[in-house]
Amino acid sequence: MNWTRIIKQITQGNRVIGLEVNITGKERRWKGVMLRLQGDRIFIDRYYAPETDTPRSIPLKKCPVVLALTGENVITKKVREADEFTMLSRVIPISRQEEFFYRIDPAEEGYRRVLLVRKRDIEQLLDVLRPTRCFIEEILSGEIVDERVVELLEPDETVVPGFLPAYAAALSFFMREEEVSFYHFFPRYKGNSHAYYRKFKVLFAGTLLLLSILFAINHGISRAQNRKLERYIEQAGANRTLVEELDKIIARCKECSVFIAEKRLGEGSYHAFYCDRIARLTPDKTRLTRLEINPPGRKIKEDEEISYQERTILISGVTSTPTDVDRFMKALLNEPWVEKIARHDYTTGENGNLFHIEIQYNLMIP
Repeated sequence: MNWTRIIKQITQGNRVIGLEVNITGKERRWKGVMLRLQGDRIFIDRYYAPETDTPRSIPLKKCPVVLALTGENVITKKVREADEFTMLSRVIPISRQEEFFYRIDPAEEGYRRVLLVRKRDIEQLLDVLRPTRCFIEEILSGEIVDERVVELLEPDETVVPGFLPAYAAALSFFMREEEVSFYHFFPRYKGNSHAYYRKFKVLFAGTLLLLSILFAINHGISRAQNRKLERYIEQAGANRTLVEELDKIIARCKECSVFIAEKRLGEGSYHAFYCDRIARLTPDKTRLTRLEINPPGRKIKEDEEISYQERTILISGVTSTPTDVDRFMKALLNEPWVEKIARHDYTTGENGNLFHIEIQYNLMIP
């Protein structure tokens, strides 16, 4: 695939109008041919005759135009090749050169062909064409293009008699390999070129296409995210009842925890464990007579609020020997839930050896 050729066709376009302008005296007569490029084939789309058309009736807007100048006011002469100044001097006096538009083209070896047209005639011609907003791509000599096109015509190709210069001028637009440089008396800016106009259109269309693709991609991503969000919302709505029930259960649990803590209901399991351990640690010949957990701190009156000794266990009992009491206290101190033995005493009486032990504990079950 020849990308250079494809890019050239895109920027060049597929149509061109060749205009033969015969300038004789103050008169200008027009003939035109529109060519279209379709693949590798160039064909004639339409002829424009002076009897039925004027330059303003031809669809020239935004169209490339190649002018082929003929007539008595157009000078075409072949001269020996030399520097530009010398070749012009062989056609027209030096003093008058500023009055003319000129173009110099190759001819046979050792020669150049010079085209000369008065600037005044070119100005009047361009004043007529300027309102049509066309692109003047090239100005040629009708005599030169006649010679060029004869070599390009195929045997089965025919051109209406009298339209050969216009046809050849249009054909040269598609056949040229690069822009032709020629002198002009007013600046010919690149921005006024049909090629740059086409490049701008292609760039603009490409930018719009790129933005459209990005918008489509963004729109697709946005729709996908919206669908995900809708599914999440549906799932959240379905689970909302369960979440509300869970919140109620958590709140109820907190209320129960506060109630249990305030009423010390949770310590019952600890107390049962402590009582069981104390019973297991009591020596065989020792009998417990008192086991009181969190006893009242002091005697109180009937209407007075009871004050308890927190984390305290009172143990009283009867034993046969003092050594059993010592062994009993050592066993209690080895328990992880016993913080210390705050007080103990031992007395001997008629009914046996009495002992009292006060334990400070913590809420711990190993």
